Amino acid sequence: FKQKTAYEIASCLVGSEMCIRDSVYSLHTDGSKLPGGVPAAASLSQAITAALSARCATTSESFARVLAERGVVPSAAALAHYRPVPAGDLAKCAAALDDATVRAERRRLAGSGDRALLGYVGRWSAEKRLRLLVACAHASDDFTLVVVGDAADEAIARDVEAWHDPPRVVVRRGMRRRGPELAATYRALDFLVSASDFETFGNTCAEAAVCGTPALVQDGPGFVDQVGSSAAHGDAPPGVFASDRGALLDFGAPDAADLLARARAHCAPLVADPKRVIDAAAAAAERGATIAGLLDAAARPWDARPPAPRWEVAAWFLASLVLAASLRLFVSSYAAYLLSLIHISEPTRQEAISY
Repeated sequence: FKQKTAYEIASCLVGSEMCIRDSVYSLHTDGSKLPGGVPAAASLSQAITAALSARCATTSESFARVLAERGVVPSAAALAHYRPVPAGDLAKCAAALDDATVRAERRRLAGSGDRALLGYVGRWSAEKRLRLLVACAHASDDFTLVVVGDAADEAIARDVEAWHDPPRVVVRRGMRRRGPELAATYRALDFLVSASDFETFGNTCAEAAVCGTPALVQDGPGFVDQVGSSAAHGDAPPGVFASDRGALLDFGAPDAADLLARARAHCAPLVADPKRVIDAAAAAAERGATIAGLLDAAARPWDARPPAPRWEVAAWFLASLVLAASLRLFVSSYAAYLLSLIHISEPTRQEAISY
């Protein structure tokens, strides 16, 4: 389980009570995005594990539909989905901030000036597609894009820092501490933005919304559930799907800069009315299942059954060992395959250098 979704596990596990018979399988990896071209094998592995688990859960309703379409589960209804990570602490911090503190944070992020401020907050990595945000900033030139966060890979961090080009693009390296620091950053932005085309949860949208900041993000899994679209925003321009939490658009489209401009114009009333965004976030906060609830649902049917014969327990144990060995073999083979790709590409690289 990822991030703060693990916070409930401690309250529902006692000693050795958590065993395979009570297992909840969490599907949060999109096999189609794995390198090397093995999405079918990844889906098969997920389907086998799902069939052997008492309950299955995934990150969002939209990804549940994707998994059902791939045959991992019989239907999207067979999958529970998690509720958003609790963000009440950030909401309290944001409510306690005064205007002077928010203005000071805005100056820290982008300096002085009256340009609109759009910001990406989080981890820097290739799948976040930050280049698409930078391209929109250079194409529009009527807002400042601030990129806040850090990367585990120093090479990626240096690449992102090279984009620093105020007032169009401002890079602020360093993760913000959860609490008043992070709340002030969200409050200082006019819009949170992200071009990532697959999010496990889309937590940053939920966090920004409880602080009153709408999001303009990629129309993809995770973000679809955190932002969505509503009938009240039926007048959204073509290519933009909006709700009181922000808007969805395709940052990979040729006219992405125009789509972003239309989304900003449509969602401008939300910037002026942060309470509207906060209320929409509160309405969505209780949707989905908790970890404790999933584990309880998985364990309850087994608690009512008589103890299994020893031979049945031994059979299941041996079957689990065979499955584990098969999965280990698959992972090792896949790692060797990726390594062979690197070795194959190396001569090509050397030839290019010699030319």
